[in-house]
Amino acid sequence: MRFNFLKRTTSSGKVLSELDGLRALAIFMVIYFHLWGFISHHVTYIHDVIPKFVKQILHNGDNGVPVFFAISAFILGLPFAKYHLLNDRKINLKKYLIRRFTRLQPTYIIVLSTFGLYYAIISKYNLSTIINSFISGNLYMHNILFKTGNYLNYVAWSLEVEFQFYLVLPLLSVVFKFPKSLRRIILLIGIISGSYFQCNYILLSFISLLDYYHYFLAGLLCVDLYLDEKIQFVKNKAIEVIIGILCLSIIISLQPKQLIGCFLIPFATSGIIILALKSSFWKSFFSLPILAMTGTMSYSMYLIHFQIIAIGGLATLWVFNATNSFLLLLLAAFVLLIVIWICSAITFKLIEKPFMNPNWYKLKK
Repeated sequence: MRFNFLKRTTSSGKVLSELDGLRALAIFMVIYFHLWGFISHHVTYIHDVIPKFVKQILHNGDNGVPVFFAISAFILGLPFAKYHLLNDRKINLKKYLIRRFTRLQPTYIIVLSTFGLYYAIISKYNLSTIINSFISGNLYMHNILFKTGNYLNYVAWSLEVEFQFYLVLPLLSVVFKFPKSLRRIILLIGIISGSYFQCNYILLSFISLLDYYHYFLAGLLCVDLYLDEKIQFVKNKAIEVIIGILCLSIIISLQPKQLIGCFLIPFATSGIIILALKSSFWKSFFSLPILAMTGTMSYSMYLIHFQIIAIGGLATLWVFNATNSFLLLLLAAFVLLIVIWICSAITFKLIEKPFMNPNWYKLKK
């Protein structure tokens, strides 16, 4: 069976399949994090059954979101860096901002409308809450105005953080004008400072770019290293594999609010991105069709998975309550993952992909 529709359309026409594969890892982490949260909330004694190291991995699945941030910074920062470092074409800021808005907004507004209608029908929220969440969400200001994730789609808080990054990226990209040593020192200081603040302070009363800017800077650091032809990766496959496994282990297992995790996760994220781009082994691994296809539709998966878990999770719990079998609970959870994948593929095909064309909003003459 062919899945040709699960291919990305980009402004440049160039697709980095290995980064889509890395996106697949990130979205899988986010999904199992929310699925674990749902199940453990309703089956509290599951904590006594699951091994500690497994719980640690499940509990830290939300580290997938910062991985998304770093990949986004790399993809969007690359054209700016090429302009400053390689005398590539200048970025048209108007087209850049329009593209960012038109890439996210159509799918987002359709998903929010669908969930808003659903919550109105089941009377979960009153009409005022639904309207306020819908409007503020589409303005990417729900976090700021209500100090919480969107009631219609809680996970959309990260879209608002990312949108803030879109706005400041042209200013941040000025770092690529500086000499190599200076810009890398600036980026490293930014990453370390962000890690320190994340670990020790709550900077604002709502989630914002200030809480995650170091991950975006980690992505920009990857851009700088990626474009530096003098940097050649180790040509020893065993070492490549070991370093990659170490980076992935840090990302999936460490707690970002604890001291070690605060400082290691951003650099491990940079490490796995560079490995995916420059290491033959990891490039091949993350370019595997199933991973690349999954990563291509990760935006759709991110937008709809939370509600599917909330609804489909009830069936998963029913299976467990009827059998009291943790094996069947695991099987039901796996089936739910497949359902999420299929629903995301449909959403991607019907809603997201048509808007990947940079000129979709222009009327044909």
